[in-house]
Order: sequence, then C-alpha cells, then structure tokens
Amino acid sequence: RHYLMTLDARVEDINSEYFVQATAGFTASDIEETVSRAARRAANRERESGEEDSVREADVLEAAETISREQGTVREFIETPPNQDFDDVAGMAEIKQILRQRVIDPLENPLLYEEYGVDIEHGFLLYGPPGTGKTHISKCLAGELGVNYIHAKASDLVSKFIGEGAQNVEQMFAEARNNEPCLIFIDEIDALVGSRGSQHQTSERQIVNQFLEELSQLNDQDHDVVVVAATNIIEDVDDAMLRSGRFTEQIEIPPPGAEARKEIFKLHLNAPVADLDETRIAALTNGFVASDIEAVAEQAARQAMHRAQHANSIKKVRMADIENAVATIRSCC
Repeated sequence: RHYLMTLDARVEDINSEYFVQATAGFTASDIEETVSRAARRAANRERESGEEDSVREADVLEAAETISREQGTVREFIETPPNQDFDDVAGMAEIKQILRQRVIDPLENPLLYEEYGVDIEHGFLLYGPPGTGKTHISKCLAGELGVNYIHAKASDLVSKFIGEGAQNVEQMFAEARNNEPCLIFIDEIDALVGSRGSQHQTSERQIVNQFLEELSQLNDQDHDVVVVAATNIIEDVDDAMLRSGRFTEQIEIPPPGAEARKEIFKLHLNAPVADLDETRIAALTNGFVASDIEAVAEQAARQAMHRAQHANSIKKVRMADIENAVATIRSCC
C-alpha cells in the first residue's frame, strides 16, 4: 500500500488485496519496479491518445506478472507465514519438543547462542516412512516461527537441461534470502541430491554441488533462513549432505505411537460420534501412519453420513464404522 501511494501519477482504485497477492515474495526493489512499470504503461497510453489517463489496476497486475515471469518460477512457491502451528500437529510431543530446542530456540535467541559460541544450524533433515507427516510438520514449524515459507519438490527444481537444475536451486535460495526470515522445505530430497556416483549425470552432480554451496553460505553468512528437507530413505541422500554445516540435524519422524494415534484420529474425525473405545481404536490402527489414520476417520464418517441420508436423520459414527474403515485401509495397503 505504501508503494502504491508513492505513485507520481493519477491512480484509479486498486484492490490492495490483489496487489498483495500479485507481489507475494517480492523484495522492496521488485515492488518499486512494479509501480514504475505500471506508471510507464499509463504514460504511454496518454502519449498515444493525447488525453489524460490514469494508472489502472490492470497496469499494476500486468507489471507484477511480467516481473515474476522474468525472474523465473521459483517465486510462485513463496508463501507468507502459514496459518498453522504446532497446535495443528496431533501427538508428536517429542518431535515438537526437539524442533523447539533445535530450530525455534536458536532462531529466537541468537544473542544467547553467540554469547556461548554455539553455532546455529540452518539445515535439518526429517526422515521416516511415507505418510508420517513430515510435510505437515514442516509447514506448522514455519507457522510456529511466523516466517515465510517455500515448499519445493524435487520435480520443481530438476530440469532435463544440463545446468538448469543448479540454477533453479541457486534462484530458490536467493529468493529465500531476499524474503528472510524464511523456511525452505524440500520434499523427497533424495531424488534431488542422491549419491554423486559415476552413474549420475553431470546435471545431477551440479545440483548436489550447488546445494552444498548454498547451505555453506547460509552458515557462513548467518542468514535468517532455515532449510528443512524430508526423505523416506535417509541412506539415499548423498553423504556430503549429512556432514557438519549441511543437514547436520537429522530428526526421525517415526510412525505414531498409541497415544499419538488417538490424537490424530480425534483431530480428523469431525462428525457426530457415539461412545467410542479409544484404546481399541489405537490397537486397531497399530502400524498405521498419520495419513492412514486420517483415511480411517474419513471412511468412518462417510459410512455414518450414508446411514443418515437413508434415514433422513443424524447418525453417529460407531465402532463398527471404524472397524470397517480400518479393514478397508489395511486391504488397500
């Protein structure tokens, strides 16, 4: 809004919400350039028509879109601080405590760590089976910190053109630094920075090398950027990525225990319920990961909803619904 007010030109009403969305992730200089280009578009129309004109909403949005295209596609992954935090993570009390100690506390108390000569880590690796909630907890971590968020998958960054993947990595880190404090989450990191053996192509080795360089710079230059990566198989991640100064902190996200399974189930079951045996539910879902339990809750709710449709009255989720849902999910797996 401040930059829109600085336009040295006549300005029509511009939806500030649209402007904020169009310039998400922009630096101050990017926004200044957006405003400047929008003003030039209006001036060109005025010269061509010979009549007075104003800067229109379309001028501003088109200028923002052009700048975003010129700077590549990584910008579109930047999000403002997520509206989720650790309250939205069911169970995982131990994991949340570890993240508070190793990630949140150092970032919130940097002077204390400096006083005692303790380095602040910038790279964290979450590992564990698929469906344990690695992506969800990373987003909640960004929300807990109140920082900007980048969620990238290996497929977002890898390119079949040699050298382009490394450039994408470089640009992503540049965007994070321009929008710090920022948390970068990279899913399936093993697909991006697997072992650099001879069987890998030049472009893949370049990506790993670029990652190593970027992580080293974060530590050397003390940027307010945290990188959280996730993998299902930690053995597939290049050994160089796990050394000191890179993904030094490696945190296992295991399948949820009995108490956590109860909490996850209650979080995802948003339907009228009869008296349910939580202990039995925990036993029935033994070995399930978070995504499995979420599926059980949804399936059970659907069964109750279908009964309600036929009876034209409210029907509650029963233990039989949950047992049937568990059997269905287990058969699918």
